[in-house]
Formats: sequence, structure tokens, C-alpha cells
Amino acid sequence: FHPSGHFMQSWAWGQFRAGQGWEPFRFLVTEMGKPKAAIQVIYKRFPGGSGIMYAPRGPVVDRGDDQSLKALIF
Repeated sequence: FHPSGHFMQSWAWGQFRAGQGWEPFRFLVTEMGKPKAAIQVIYKRFPGGSGIMYAPRGPVVDRGDDQSLKALIF
């Protein structure tokens, strides 16, 4: 658990939302086998083919770690 991480970025939250019809996607940036940045994106498809994606209270990354953030979102 990251000190600045929010519970809505936790694995458990993704599983909870999956039970409500949302699909979690999880992305991780590592350096030498250690986590540097992470984000959980929750997706819900609507009838007709449209959908919505959002990253509740994310991403999770140390302040000032622009390199990891850039690797995560680009």
C-alpha cells in the first residue's frame, strides 16, 4: 500500500466494482522489480456500445516522480 494511495485504487475496490458490472484494468510501472507507479482504470460498457472509463483517485505515484508518471500514462 502506498502512503498517498487511495482505497479506490486498491485491488479490493476493483474486485468490488467488478461485482457491479465494471471491469478493472490495472497498470504498473516497475524499476528493478519494485513498483514505482500504478493506476487502476474502471470500465463500464453501456447498451448501444458506448462506455465510460475512469481512474478513481489515481494514479498512485510519488510526488515529483515525473519519469514514472510519464511511463504510466503515455
